[in-house]
Amino acid sequence: MNSERSRHFNAIENYGVIFGIVIMAISNWISLGMYNPVFTPIFILGLIITTLAITRAPLSDKVNSKVIFLSAGVLFFLGFLRPTIIYPDFTNIASVKAYFILEIFLLSCAVICASICLIIPEQKHRSWEVISRVVVACCILCFLLVLRISPIPKIDVFVINSLGADAFMSGINPYSTTYPDIYNGAYGYHPGYTYWPFYLLFSIIPRIFGDIRLVTISSIALTVGIIIIIGKRFFRNKYAIAVAFLLLALPANCFVIEQAWIDTLLLAGLASIAWAIVNENYWMSAIFLGFVISTKQYGIIAALPTLIIWIQLLNVKKSMMLAATTLFTSLLIILPFAANNWNGFFHNTIEMLVIIPSRDDSLSLPALIKHFYNFQLNGAILLLCYAIISIIMLVWQWKYKAYLKGWMISIALTFSWIFILGKQAFANYHQFAIELLILTIIMPRENLQSIYPSRKPYEK
Repeated sequence: MNSERSRHFNAIENYGVIFGIVIMAISNWISLGMYNPVFTPIFILGLIITTLAITRAPLSDKVNSKVIFLSAGVLFFLGFLRPTIIYPDFTNIASVKAYFILEIFLLSCAVICASICLIIPEQKHRSWEVISRVVVACCILCFLLVLRISPIPKIDVFVINSLGADAFMSGINPYSTTYPDIYNGAYGYHPGYTYWPFYLLFSIIPRIFGDIRLVTISSIALTVGIIIIIGKRFFRNKYAIAVAFLLLALPANCFVIEQAWIDTLLLAGLASIAWAIVNENYWMSAIFLGFVISTKQYGIIAALPTLIIWIQLLNVKKSMMLAATTLFTSLLIILPFAANNWNGFFHNTIEMLVIIPSRDDSLSLPALIKHFYNFQLNGAILLLCYAIISIIMLVWQWKYKAYLKGWMISIALTFSWIFILGKQAFANYHQFAIELLILTIIMPRENLQSIYPSRKPYEK
């Protein structure tokens, strides 16, 4: 009786994760990551549901793949209804045709996801392979069509990162360059190359091919590939494909790609760390972590959870060597640019982010409190909240020794709650958090020490 009751609650908690993720995805899509008196509270509710479900039963049975397929189908259909491309160039007939083709593909993916689990038997291995390749190819093509539909979006990320790549290829330090202020001083904005250098280096080849947004698309493709590889190793093909479809189906994907936001590069980096750990390639996981840290300032959040799982799988001495490798990788990428012009580098990548004002139009709890109670949470309170969130999740992770799923949950929830309390939390941040939560679904539930018998037992 008790075991049946336990299974019943575990099922509710498992579905709660998917339900919460879908709520967050829809809210982020409708609001475009902006403050909305209805969907900001709904987004926060979705995050609370996901948090409770994912922390109460982190190692319980996997979610039924049919539920994931149906959720993906709903999200694909919503994306078809409104692809959320803000700056389409409908004066160009090629862009109009591209928009029409994109909608056809999104609708086709929705129909496939809604019917796939009812038509094709799970035992038909080859059928699943073909279906997965067709849908993934359709989605990647949709993402590429966004570049044609909106060739020059009016957003600083696209403009400045493109000019920064051009400056670098011309032998000029992008952190020393003057950039146009496309917002004319609004929002307290000061134009500058604010990202750390790994993204810059990664964007050079896409810029040569004509569009830096190929970074975003290739990062999504890499993440999907890793989801399928890890999923097939620890679950059935059908389940791995379902989770991959769920990430591809997020209705804000086209919006994120159009705006040239770079957070998917960190997503690909974290997925690569998971792949490396699964394959016992810890040195590569340390290098990938260095890439993550040197891409965007908040990438450092992933450092301590990763150090914990290294310690749990290996030992303190080797973990410190891995941490040193991560530090060396990060410094190798960052220091040449910082040394060339320290004042410009510091101003653009650190000082500007510290002095940047809170945005009351962001999808965040501080914005909600400001609108409802006319009270502004100051920076000290927010920093304290960030520290408390990080500590709570690290302590929680420590309980699940050598579980990759616990590592990913710790990272995903830390980012999710820090973002919802952020000064300027917009669609790209929340999309990144949602994608990390999806990655938790595919992480192995097994203790990695049980998978690798040669591994030394965990020592306190």
